[in-house]
Amino acid sequence: MPLFDVRALLSSLPVSEMDVASGAGVVPWFRDYALSNQYGPQWEATHVRKDFARVRAPMLLIGEGTADIQRMIIGRRLLEDYKL
Repeated sequence: MPLFDVRALLSSLPVSEMDVASGAGVVPWFRDYALSNQYGPQWEATHVRKDFARVRAPMLLIGEGTADIQRMIIGRRLLEDYKL
């Protein structure tokens, strides 16, 4: 994969068009994912709250704001990796 401007990519909006901004061209499954802001059957595998009663180990669940947190963590890592 060719190098691209990570800062520009991470700040590109709308996110649903980040595939083109990365140089990958239109990636239909990514656009479907980015535009799916409603809970639906595609999210069932990631729905952990229904199983909380069965968990017997300490755990930490970060709920709201995870996109911002992930963007911050991933962004920092990319900046370190690319030494930007």
